[in-house]
Amino acid sequence: ATFKLRFPGRRQFAPGEAIEIPMNASFYFGKPLAGAKAFWSFTGRHTIFSPSGWGKFKFGEIDDERTTELSDEGTLSREGKLVVRPEVTNDLTSPMPVEGSFSVRITNANGQSISGSTAVIRHSSDYYLALRELPRVRWAKQPIPMQVVAVKSDGSAAAVGQSFMATLKKIEWHSVKMKGAGGVVRYKNERKEIHINETDLKTITRDADPIPSALVPPEAGEYQLELRGADAKGRPIRNTTTFYVRGEKPLAWDYRNEFQMEMVPDRAVYQTGGTATILLKAPFSGRAMVTVEREKVLRSFSVNLTGNAPAIEVPLLEGDAPNVFVSVMLLRGSADSTRKIKTAEYRIGYCELKVERPGSRLNVRAELSQSDYQPGEEVEVLLSVNDHTGAPVPSTEVTLYAVDEGILDLTGYEAPDLHSFFYSPRTLRVDTSTSFAFMRTEDPSRVAFGNKGHIIGGGGETGKLRRKFLAVAFWNATLRTDDEGRISASFTAPDSLTRYRLFAVAHSGDRFGTVETGFRIHQPLMVESALPRFGRVGDQLIAKAMVYNQTDQAIEADVKLELDDAIAANGKLERRITIPAQGTVAVNFPLEFARVGKARTVWRVRCPKQPKLADARESFIDIRHVAPLRRAIHFAHVSDAESDLLKPIDPALRQAEGEYTISISTSPMAELDAAADYLLLYPHGCVEQTSSRLLPWLLLDDFEDVFPRFKSDSPRAQEIIEKSINRLLSMQDHSGGLGYWPGGSATLFASAYGGMVLAIAEERGHDVPDNQLKSLAKYLTKKVKGPLVEKRDGEYCLALYTLALLGEAQPSCHERMFALRDQLSSSGRALLAMAVAKVGGPEEMVRDLLKRAKSNQRGFSYFGNSSQLLAMRLLAICQHDPKAPAAAQLAGKIISSARAGHWGTTFGNAWVVYAMATFAGHHSAEQGPANGTIVWGNQERSFKLNAKVRRLVFTFANAPGPDETPMILRNPGERTLFVQVKAAMHPAQQQTQPVKQGLSIHRTYTRLKDDGTKDDGAPLRVGDLVRVTLRVDVPAPAHYFAIEDGLPANLEPMNARLKTQATTRVPSGKNWRVSHKVLRKDRAVFYANNLPRGRHEFKYLARVRAAGTATAPAAKVEAMYDPGIVGLTASQPIVTLPLNE
Repeated sequence: ATFKLRFPGRRQFAPGEAIEIPMNASFYFGKPLAGAKAFWSFTGRHTIFSPSGWGKFKFGEIDDERTTELSDEGTLSREGKLVVRPEVTNDLTSPMPVEGSFSVRITNANGQSISGSTAVIRHSSDYYLALRELPRVRWAKQPIPMQVVAVKSDGSAAAVGQSFMATLKKIEWHSVKMKGAGGVVRYKNERKEIHINETDLKTITRDADPIPSALVPPEAGEYQLELRGADAKGRPIRNTTTFYVRGEKPLAWDYRNEFQMEMVPDRAVYQTGGTATILLKAPFSGRAMVTVEREKVLRSFSVNLTGNAPAIEVPLLEGDAPNVFVSVMLLRGSADSTRKIKTAEYRIGYCELKVERPGSRLNVRAELSQSDYQPGEEVEVLLSVNDHTGAPVPSTEVTLYAVDEGILDLTGYEAPDLHSFFYSPRTLRVDTSTSFAFMRTEDPSRVAFGNKGHIIGGGGETGKLRRKFLAVAFWNATLRTDDEGRISASFTAPDSLTRYRLFAVAHSGDRFGTVETGFRIHQPLMVESALPRFGRVGDQLIAKAMVYNQTDQAIEADVKLELDDAIAANGKLERRITIPAQGTVAVNFPLEFARVGKARTVWRVRCPKQPKLADARESFIDIRHVAPLRRAIHFAHVSDAESDLLKPIDPALRQAEGEYTISISTSPMAELDAAADYLLLYPHGCVEQTSSRLLPWLLLDDFEDVFPRFKSDSPRAQEIIEKSINRLLSMQDHSGGLGYWPGGSATLFASAYGGMVLAIAEERGHDVPDNQLKSLAKYLTKKVKGPLVEKRDGEYCLALYTLALLGEAQPSCHERMFALRDQLSSSGRALLAMAVAKVGGPEEMVRDLLKRAKSNQRGFSYFGNSSQLLAMRLLAICQHDPKAPAAAQLAGKIISSARAGHWGTTFGNAWVVYAMATFAGHHSAEQGPANGTIVWGNQERSFKLNAKVRRLVFTFANAPGPDETPMILRNPGERTLFVQVKAAMHPAQQQTQPVKQGLSIHRTYTRLKDDGTKDDGAPLRVGDLVRVTLRVDVPAPAHYFAIEDGLPANLEPMNARLKTQATTRVPSGKNWRVSHKVLRKDRAVFYANNLPRGRHEFKYLARVRAAGTATAPAAKVEAMYDPGIVGLTASQPIVTLPLNE
């Protein structure tokens, strides 16, 4: 977002007072958002007053569910302000306050929308009646003790002695027989209230003890206690609570809470070095044992207590911060007992003391040389760090960073508070119990208590092109204060016209401090682009720019848009405009996206009379094809002197626009290239696909002359490997196992397969956190020692292999599974053989496991295929005897089983890469040299292959057209060459037709009003909310689906997790079958692990971002592990209109 929405007004209103909700919106560079449309909604409902600090008191129950629903629109003033006055009825007879939920969407002239919300409350009286919670156990024929306090609307206590009436009612429910339609008998529960008694009372202080009342429940049952009063103006006050009563109270020592003793500290917060005085509400005098506790008993002492309100003093030490717990055990011997039957007595109490250590806070100050900058100017920062006494703190580590406020507001980012993090209250980890109660023969129960402005002129070069747009303007985590506790830092202001928030986070030992300030970047005359972030060939959209005048005089300026050949203009791209003082003007030019590529645009604005008043902004648009990319792969073993490489390629592809990639190699390992491509290009990222995609980067760097892109020490490879490892670890949950998606619960398959790849990564020298691997190994060990789930032996044996790779082999589990070998799947037997061979287990066990399986069950159900099984067997043989003839036979069988150059799925391809890389590591064959040329039209490429360079790759751009020029490979030595031809083409037609291959998918767009209701008849306009619905028909139960929907360039997806896009009144349309959801700027993707037979809907929200006509590409549903099962919608044009201004 480029602008910010604020709600500066009050949140609370007096009884009967009209509610006013002021708002203001301004650009981050400071200019108000004048004239923007605001669409608001308000929902008012009765609520319970619940001030902070009154946690042990109740203020009533909701018994009035009436709501007020309002919505309207308004326009922001020149100052960017608007005041909304929702007309909420003043119901002076209601004793409950009204809580209002207010949400607003603001769309500015360039089509950008943000949402915001706030809440208000209108009180129903000057004060409320707060009733201290009644004990959980109530007995019949016992008076109800009450502590009722009058509490003002600001949460403070009102004057004592406010009169009210307390009424006790018994609740009875009666079932009434009713005859419904068709003579069906139904029952309706009717509530009946029986008046028991009432009494007049007055409010008391918060610290007073509850006072027994004249209200006595006569028998067991459900009761309601109602408090009624009125404030000085006669407005009603009401508080109700419901509770349950058991039978008559037995002997006193059978009452569970008899042994508790309340303790009241004299302060809310203490400081180390001080003393806490704690009042004990003790019913007798005696000897008290006092302990100070937290993670253990820190210290203890004994003291004699006398009277019924004694106090103890507890000195607070340095280590008591941030909190401690004080326990008191009060004892009285039987000789001093006042009971009829002399007996020893005890009471126990606990309280928490919050303790601050003043010296733990650092005072950090940040001073900027100025608050406003122009792009390219130097930002200078001076930091100082002092302790609580004001003395400088030298050698303090400081992290200093500046971030675009518009980015931070997306998530509501706040400055990190290290002090609160490290000094947050800690839990009590001491259990306290006593055997005292068991020595009292009169008491058979077992009692235990435990756990308790603007700039003109200056700024360097005239009209300098702004292109350095940074979300993070500065970051330095290595700063240290000098002897005076100071730091100086400077950095260049980026080209972003926005406000940056500057943070400094300091720590010195166990002392912490944080400071935040900010600065703006703007210019006297500015231009900001409102182009979409992507587009497709043929889209016709309106390019918009906003020109801002930050001076106090009107400016006449020339605005120009510069384009490259990827975008065609429908008219002249230059205009003269007049911008009012402190005003804004929108400039529009119709465009058409003509060519695929990264299109460059430059907006320029210049005042002819004042040349220094100028600005220029560069931006880029990613332009794509509408039709999906079609790929074709052809393999050949060529030994002829001449051959046409394109002969097997479909003529429709040969006439399309795209690229040929030709690979020439003397190594059969080159045939794995398509499998590696399949893994790298597969667009999804669950635990299996992330793991499978990582394997080529880990394994193929041993063959860098054949696969140079997988050279592991290259910066790109290192980055990909690190990101993949981090993504896998992001799927680890609290159990130590891996889930199928980030945030999901751990599963055995995900943990075993992902763990195997992480173990390979660590083995090959990549950094994998040891503690997370240990947690994963612990999870897997627990699983393999547990019961074997039917038809899941493949996962179980994979876990055993992973544990062997992690150095945590489980030989006893190997023996257990070997005993069940006749019941194991072929995959399970191969993986168990791999696990046994990895740790040097018995050879006869491995040989037996490599025999043909007697069971026909599949080891990996949805994931597995025949290629994966062959690969696992090859790996098992290579682990046991890599030179065995069977290894070469299996390798040949695997290569020959490829279809279109790969092995079906990500799981199948990954295992083939793993197996063939392992096999090739044991079988290196010398290859003779080979020379030749590739001739295509007037292009000629030569190649020379030898023992050091066994593979070369050539690319050729293919222009659309009817010509099908042959591509001739000349091989004068007639050496055997392993040739791969890859064609990646976009068909000439822009519109795609629906496809139904085992699945079907249908897409609809629905315009929504801001309250979430449909508005089908109205055209789509900039700023409108749109619900996209994808309806998928599944003819039979299936597993692991991906549903992907590409957005047209004039829409953008709404991410409800971002605060500036959250919509409080529009249902999100969640589908509980969605396992994972991804929103990108150009698409929405849903993943469903299981879908039963039937129709399923997947919904998401989008916002109209630009005006014009754009093509929505085909939406797609596919079975990720059965690529032949797929469904596509047709592509369709989406027309959007400009915002009504």
